[in-house]
Amino acid sequence: MQTCTSSSVPNANISDQSQPFNDEPGVPPGPHQPFEFNFAARIYGKQNRAFQTHWFRSFPWLHYLEINDSVLCYTCITADKQKKLINARNSEKAFLVEGFWNWNKALEKFRDHQKCTCHRLAVEHAESPRIYGDIGEKMNATLAEERKKNRTIFIKTEKSWRM
Repeated sequence: MQTCTSSSVPNANISDQSQPFNDEPGVPPGPHQPFEFNFAARIYGKQNRAFQTHWFRSFPWLHYLEINDSVLCYTCITADKQKKLINARNSEKAFLVEGFWNWNKALEKFRDHQKCTCHRLAVEHAESPRIYGDIGEKMNATLAEERKKNRTIFIKTEKSWRM
């Protein structure tokens, strides 16, 4: 089992400040990914590093926060807001609450996050309705088929009684 750790914004709780993830009426339809944006550079030693827009294509779950130049995991936040990660161990605060901003190690940490239990559980939760369908719809379809079959049997039985 993958243990997840990552760099995050110190002493920040972005989930309280993050407008897109209000509890009412729910989560937005997709992550905030500004492709036409001037991302702030951070200094790492003698190098300047900034968020790269092509990371959105490689990691479509990234949700960019302009308020503090960090990213969250849209998939994990969505599942968490729906109370689907209650049993998840090793949830990463950097990708779920605080915001990840260490662009020097971004690709490594993004890949690590994708492998962690919390993220995999969130992805499973997000994908299961698409793969397995809505149980209510399936039950209605099964019930409709059963009614049709029973109606046919009833009509045949009724005809045999009349003869």
